[in-house]
Amino acid sequence: MRVTNEMSNRMLAKYIQQNKNACYTLQEQISSGKKLLKPSDDPGAFDLVSRLYDSAAATKQYVVNAQRLAENLKTTDGQLQDVAEILHRAAEITVGGGNGTQSPANLKAFGQEANQLLESVVQIANSNPQGNYLFAGLRSDTPAYAVTRDANGLITDVTYQGSQETRQTEIDNGVYVQDNVPGSDLTSTQAVFQSADVDIFADLIHLRDRLLAGENIVAEQTFTADAGADILTVTSSYATGSAVQLTSDDTLPGGLSADTTYYAIRISDTQIQLAASLTDARAGIPVDLTSAGTGSQTITQTALAENTRDLDHILQILTSIGAREERVNLTSKALLTQQVATAQSISNEESVDVAKAVTDLSTQKLAYEAALRVTTIMMDTSLVYRI
Repeated sequence: MRVTNEMSNRMLAKYIQQNKNACYTLQEQISSGKKLLKPSDDPGAFDLVSRLYDSAAATKQYVVNAQRLAENLKTTDGQLQDVAEILHRAAEITVGGGNGTQSPANLKAFGQEANQLLESVVQIANSNPQGNYLFAGLRSDTPAYAVTRDANGLITDVTYQGSQETRQTEIDNGVYVQDNVPGSDLTSTQAVFQSADVDIFADLIHLRDRLLAGENIVAEQTFTADAGADILTVTSSYATGSAVQLTSDDTLPGGLSADTTYYAIRISDTQIQLAASLTDARAGIPVDLTSAGTGSQTITQTALAENTRDLDHILQILTSIGAREERVNLTSKALLTQQVATAQSISNEESVDVAKAVTDLSTQKLAYEAALRVTTIMMDTSLVYRI
């Protein structure tokens, strides 16, 4: 085959351009530190690195979510630890106020302290660190609770203004953890202050009022029953939801039994009905009395049992929050490990070996310079041939 000057020139130009491009690519890789700068460099590796970057971005967001959730759970845990301490003190007041030896002045002093404990619980229930009402459900525009006070400034009622919804935070792909605990939900046992089985506010209010009135809060009181109206006539005031127990030296009213906790439904200062559960008491559903009973019958308000029930409830909520904190902590550690592994995979795929690239660049430059020299010689030869 005859090789023409045009063919030689095209060949030389091709190799010069190839060597020039190779030098440019190596210089670009050394400058950027990356060997994958565009899909054509390595389509398979470029696709893998793109997916790794997407995974890294998602993991980074999960880490942020987990950190925020951990902080929120820690704050909630701390607040409920304070509530538990308050209820411990309420138990001590209950025991002290019910030993039967306290003077009216001492009982009133206990009542005043119980009032401060109530105020503290309401303050915690309405806490809003960083502008977020912890126990208002998904509502962030209003305190969780509104309070009603009497002429003396004493809290007489606490009304929930939040929602029962909970917020779920995604801390890994498809992994959600409950962020908050609603303050009140009378259909659930998982709300903090008012649930299907507790009402911490009402119990503290009732304890305070009885102490301020100078009552021996564990004293037995006599009662009589009206089976037709399902009503008990008593000698002191009861609040709806108060836990009580009954005794008789003969027979209790039909439908009632000793060693069973019932819940009062307040009718008046001297009349109550009894419900089988706190939920029934709130709904006004009394136990059906089939007879009035016989003998001497007594009723006792179990203030300490109420307090114990409230404290156990808070401890159960704290246990649930602690379990979530542990789960978030373990997931955070796994995410950090995943971040390191993903970063290493990205580096393995796209990072250039600088030392090797510098050596390759030197070799490529030599080839480029050689191609230029060959071209120069060929051009000189061509000119001589033409002359």
